Amino acid sequence: MGCPNTYESMIRVVYSILLACTLTITAKAQEAAGDRLPNIILLIGDDHGFPYFGFTGSEHVYTPHMDRLARDGAVFLLGHVTDNHCRPSLQTLVTGLYPLQYQALVDHYHAEATRDNGEYQGASLSERRDFDMLFRAQALRQFETLPALLARRGYVSFQGGKWWESSFENGRFTDGMSKEWPIDQHGKPGWFRSMMGGEGMTLGRKTLQPVKDFIARHRAKPFFV
Repeated sequence: MGCPNTYESMIRVVYSILLACTLTITAKAQEAAGDRLPNIILLIGDDHGFPYFGFTGSEHVYTPHMDRLARDGAVFLLGHVTDNHCRPSLQTLVTGLYPLQYQALVDHYHAEATRDNGEYQGASLSERRDFDMLFRAQALRQFETLPALLARRGYVSFQGGKWWESSFENGRFTDGMSKEWPIDQHGKPGWFRSMMGGEGMTLGRKTLQPVKDFIARHRAKPFFV
């Protein structure tokens, strides 16, 4: 697993599969809908079990808007998450990689970035820790992502909510709410929230206005939210 060629071959295969699936889905949807590509809205809820929606049969939870999305969209009944933590599962959704694959590649990229880096090798332990934290927080920018694949089909994209990957731009979203956080915030009050998603954490909890503004700005283009 330490061979770069192995990593590169693996990632090329995964990217090819992701691209093929994305283009197939959008092409079929475009064929069904005419010239207009479909808008895509992906909602992710922490700790939402399968029966906790009206459209999945709950007798106790009232979710009329989710029920409408399910009725007018598509419901996938055999899905699963790749990890029992939110960040690795989100990384899978945006890259198509299993968590083990993603972390192996991050380790590989980190080794490449530090192996012949005299400044890193001569840095103090705390300085190395800061570098390592920022590198891993921003590592997603080195991967192919779903928003990037969709952009090739003419899509614009929006990120909101929990993110973990520093700026929305690291995931190749064209718009978003989570911004890059400076290392000097580490350990200070509010830092963990900034790491989780910062302003993106207000989406759904306090407001949906950023999504409404994004859609209003891009009515002429297909969008991914």
